[in-house]
Amino acid sequence: MDVPGPITRRYARLIAFRLRGRPVAYLTGEKEFFGLPLAVDRHVLVPRPETESVVETALALLPGKQRVRYADIGTGAGGIAIALARHRTGAVVSAVDRSAGALKIARRNAKKMGAKIAFSKGNLLEPLRRSAMDVLVANLPYLPSGERNNAAKTLRHEPQRALWSGGDGLNCYRRLLSQLAERRQRPRYVVCELRADQQQKFLAVAYRRLGRCRAIPTAAGGGIVVLTLDLARPVPKG
Repeated sequence: MDVPGPITRRYARLIAFRLRGRPVAYLTGEKEFFGLPLAVDRHVLVPRPETESVVETALALLPGKQRVRYADIGTGAGGIAIALARHRTGAVVSAVDRSAGALKIARRNAKKMGAKIAFSKGNLLEPLRRSAMDVLVANLPYLPSGERNNAAKTLRHEPQRALWSGGDGLNCYRRLLSQLAERRQRPRYVVCELRADQQQKFLAVAYRRLGRCRAIPTAAGGGIVVLTLDLARPVPKG
């Protein structure tokens, strides 16, 4: 059976793009995250399996609270926010990204999944200045810029400012912690993804900028850090 010319040409284009390192998810336009088929394109980072631990950790917090208010900072394709909205009954979810292109994808994904999420464009916490939240989740850029030249070929096709964050990879988290320090109403918990070898430096910055906070153990381990800012309440066991 002869394959029509347009299909052959499209197939050849896809192979050429893949050989140049373009991620498979950009070629198919979809990536599964937490069991959800998310639309993705060049405006968003391809969701990683390890980021599912952020969702699992956030869902395990405040088990007795009926209406948990989540804020997802740096939402990208919206995977974390959508998973929280779908898996926590009564959740109130806000999501922020500075990229209009990313927010367009995130809104499309949320609509497709039937997830009610308040999306905002802006710099980290600035759009949520007056919003109360119980759990803040953040998967911000955390790769050290000095590693860029040796990065995998596929990374060069993803949005660069969603990956790199200064010499030690923590510049975006420093800005987030500084904004948190200025808030009158702080979340009870902060859940962040970074690398295991960055945790101690991140915690040192958090203690300096936030004062009363404590890191708590998580089942995820590795690159997930949870801070409790509500030290008047008992800390959950991880």
